[in-house]
Amino acid sequence: MDLNRAIAKAEARLFDAESAIAKARAVLRAAIVKIRPVPSLPEIAPKYSSVPPFNTLKFLLPLKDERVALAILLIYQKGRFDTPLEAIAQSQNVSVYHLERLFRQEINKAPHRVKSIIIGCLAKQDLHYSNVKIDSIAESRGFADIYHFSKFFKKETGLSPSEFRRLNLSKTGKSRLRKQTT
Repeated sequence: MDLNRAIAKAEARLFDAESAIAKARAVLRAAIVKIRPVPSLPEIAPKYSSVPPFNTLKFLLPLKDERVALAILLIYQKGRFDTPLEAIAQSQNVSVYHLERLFRQEINKAPHRVKSIIIGCLAKQDLHYSNVKIDSIAESRGFADIYHFSKFFKKETGLSPSEFRRLNLSKTGKSRLRKQTT
């Protein structure tokens, strides 16, 4: 009986996630036609922001080319550093070179840089809102090992992952971390 309830709850959560993705795509398609100035990189992803609930979809709002917006959405959905640009380009039916040109035209950033920003923000969220070990976060975000992840994270934020976690705990005065249940 409890198993059936757990299955029903999991299916409801899956349905909610799928409907949220569908809504995000609808908003994205509506926003693509609007022409807004493209925000600069510091506006999009503050380098030393201690509050990681960064809305990555801000990237998508000013875009005119749907292929770029959907490529960014795909990077966000996958959330892994090891996602090859070839797969992203193939999903949009363009070559990697053409995808890079589209990104440069739309947001003046290369796709790999956008991917780094998104993965960095997702890693910040992981570090800020969970007590999962750093090596597990590195693995879940597609890094070969914790050393590669630490080097990447320090380059993106100026802090090591453990320093970032410690700093956020000391700023709030209390732990925002949830108990890990296994």
